[in-house]
This record gives sequence, structure tokens and C-alpha cells, in this order.
Amino acid sequence: MVEPLLQDKFARTIKDLRISVTDRSNFRCFYCIPDENIVWKRKQNLLTYDEILHVSEIAVGLGVEKLRLTGGEPLVRKDIELQIARLSKIPGLRDLAMTTNGAGLKRRINEPDFIQPPRTISFIGG
Repeated sequence: MVEPLLQDKFARTIKDLRISVTDRSNFRCFYCIPDENIVWKRKQNLLTYDEILHVSEIAVGLGVEKLRLTGGEPLVRKDIELQIARLSKIPGLRDLAMTTNGAGLKRRINEPDFIQPPRTISFIGG
């Protein structure tokens, strides 16, 4: 039997990876901005899109099957649709998801690089 490449301290196989692409949000909800005195990260302290792609490729190579982009609000990051397109081409990646409040979807949904068949968008929530 082959040992899984990535395991947590309880020997569970790690197949999902969450990547925060920004600490910013377009709403002041307690999920994204819990503190009134929040200090925003400087742009140069965030992972670049190339770094996110590189880490993601390594993680998929080690057995990760699902990537989830989170934030803050991922849709406030410039050119996120281009990064989604790049990540979607990683060989072996089975699921690419994004946690979003949805406020930025309307202006991005028709971007040619935002989503391509057979990819789908599903909405969960109330």
C-alpha cells in the first residue's frame, strides 16, 4: 500500500487546499473584517499569482485534488479571472472552487477567461 504524500498530524490524507488571495473585502462583515482596527496587508506581502500557481502545482503533485480560493473577498483582487483560468489547467486538479459573497460576479461572469465549459458555478446559501 502506498502512503499518502500529504497527511495531517492525525494521519488523515490532505486532498483539499484553501488559498487566501487577499485580505480585502467589499463588505464589512464579521467574517472578513472582524476587527475595526484591522491593518491591511501590503500588496507586496501577498502571494503573487505566479506564486499561487507554483504552490498549487506542487500541492496537486503531492495529491491535493481540490483548490478553494478564499479571502477576504477573492473577487476584489485584480484579474482574479485570469488566475482562475490558469489554475483550472493544472493537470490532476479535480475541483476548483471559490468562496465569495457574489457581489462581484455580475460584472465578471461574461469575462471570457472567468469560466469555460464544462466548468460550472453553483451557489450555496440563503
